[in-house]
Amino acid sequence: MSTHGEPELEKEKIVTRAICKVLAGFHYSEVPDAVDAVIAKSEAMRGTAKGGEQTLFGQNFAEVLQQQLKQKAGEAIPVEEGKTETTHQEKEADIEEEVEGNEDQVCTTDLTMSKEQVADIQAKLLHKVLPVLERHLTDSKDSHAVRSFVAVCYVQTIRRLPLSNFDRCLHRVVNLIVTRGLRSRDLSHREKARKALIRVLSELRPEFLPVVFEEMKQQLVKGYQQHVYLFTVHHLLASLHEAGSLQPGSISYRSIELNIDLLLSELFGDLDEEKTNAQGNELKLIKESKLRKAIPIFEILAQYVDFRSTFLSLLAPIIKVLDESPSFSKI
Repeated sequence: MSTHGEPELEKEKIVTRAICKVLAGFHYSEVPDAVDAVIAKSEAMRGTAKGGEQTLFGQNFAEVLQQQLKQKAGEAIPVEEGKTETTHQEKEADIEEEVEGNEDQVCTTDLTMSKEQVADIQAKLLHKVLPVLERHLTDSKDSHAVRSFVAVCYVQTIRRLPLSNFDRCLHRVVNLIVTRGLRSRDLSHREKARKALIRVLSELRPEFLPVVFEEMKQQLVKGYQQHVYLFTVHHLLASLHEAGSLQPGSISYRSIELNIDLLLSELFGDLDEEKTNAQGNELKLIKESKLRKAIPIFEILAQYVDFRSTFLSLLAPIIKVLDESPSFSKI
């Protein structure tokens, strides 16, 4: 399809939306849902833990996923920093290996389709559908403009994959949104990326927030990007809060662990000082650096942690900083 001229671009958008509509209407009831499987096992582990030592919900959730991944023959492929493209041959090889290694995972209880038929559907989603969606995740004339409706369609599709494929593809799509959108210096690109992340989390559950935080922490590491990181963390949490998606226990220990250092840095450390020293000239032009976000983030985290098991993990680092006697101006 040509990428030159407005008529061609508009045609591409229409065709892409049509593909997403068709996929959204496909009858997937007999193909296992990866998200439901992970959540169910996580909740089962929480129930088991109630009778004994209290464990962290976020740790349980991560353990369930890791246990599932260890059962597979192939390991998830890490996404390198800034890498958003793989060759067709690499994709084909990965897909073949993972489909073969995950055949035993397909649940066929009360299904009219055989295990082989379910595996064939999953293979076609990997071979045929996801590469198309990935190519159209961003505007053909602007590779930094993320299309949120395509991101949603991508996530809806990977929910029907085996767990190891689901985990790899989820990290991949979040990585693409972060590297192409949030790392852009154009505010409109960053806002489109945040919109896409919100829609992805709405399609999943808040328990998948650590996946987003992990990718952002790995990719947003320089100068203004750290302010973009904190602004985006607050935007995601506030949006989920306003939508009523968060419940007590939704914020895991892992979410706190990923964010606490940068939150404290804005309150007491170097990130706050960047706004007042000579290097702060560029930051004044960045929307995300104008307001502090650490305190509003702490407020939302405190509302939705599991109080019995996680609250001290949120409070202890702050107490430690105060014990180290920071300057009065920083307090």
